[in-house]
Amino acid sequence: PPIEAGRFEAFASLMAQVAATMMGFVIATIAILTTFGTFRVGRNLFRTGRVLTLLRLLSLTAAAFAMVTAIGAAISLWGAAPMTIWPPVLLFTILWACLLLCDAVYKLYRVVSVLDIT
Repeated sequence: PPIEAGRFEAFASLMAQVAATMMGFVIATIAILTTFGTFRVGRNLFRTGRVLTLLRLLSLTAAAFAMVTAIGAAISLWGAAPMTIWPPVLLFTILWACLLLCDAVYKLYRVVSVLDIT
């Protein structure tokens, strides 16, 4: 059944808030990883190129969460009819951002596991 306009706008507003928070966490992770290069082990990881790949992926993830935030904010501010293109676009973008985040977390785990900190 079709979604009521008020319920969809509330959902879009919630997704915008969650995505903005997640974007902040991803940007904080990027900031931490960029300062990691000042250590000897970090410089070695930067030379291998693994951290740079991870930083690119995290930047793309932050951009995806920014897109979810923008779409959700636009829907909650200006409203959207439930039968328009907005529901699938919002849901696909949320799914895409979450999958990018899962991939980034896995690659971050792989990079950190190379350090063998005990």
